[in-house]
Amino acid sequence: MSLEEIKESYSNLSSTVKLILTLIIGGGGSLIYLGVTYFNDSKASIDFVKDFKPYDDSEIKKLLNQTNTEILTRNAALEQENARLRSEVGAAQSALVQASSQLARVQEKASEAAVASTEAKTIALGTQRETQAMLSSIREEIKTTKEGLEARMKALQKATVNPLGN
Repeated sequence: MSLEEIKESYSNLSSTVKLILTLIIGGGGSLIYLGVTYFNDSKASIDFVKDFKPYDDSEIKKLLNQTNTEILTRNAALEQENARLRSEVGAAQSALVQASSQLARVQEKASEAAVASTEAKTIALGTQRETQAMLSSIREEIKTTKEGLEARMKALQKATVNPLGN
């Protein structure tokens, strides 16, 4: 059968037969296409499963071990730093306690010095008043003696200048 004969025989068929043939060829072609596509997908899935490596968590374990080691190292460093800081805080506390006790002693001595200075001031004021009173009395005495001597000198001068008292 040649191509010409097929064309002629096809044109002699009724439209219903043509429709049925078109549906069969179209449906069959679609089914064949779907079958081939499904087969190719199945084959790709089978190949993927064959090439699939079993689950290996060695890299994750390695990273986890490294992280744990780093954490332990950091924890040890932090513990050392914490111990050092606690030591420094203890030293600072003892220094503060010592400074506080020295401050209390200094304050006590300052208080004693204030009392002693107040006492000395009171004694000095008393002595000053006594000295001023004595000086005032001596001044009065000297003044009186001076006035007496001046009166005698005047009388003596009058007597020597004018013996008759005229």
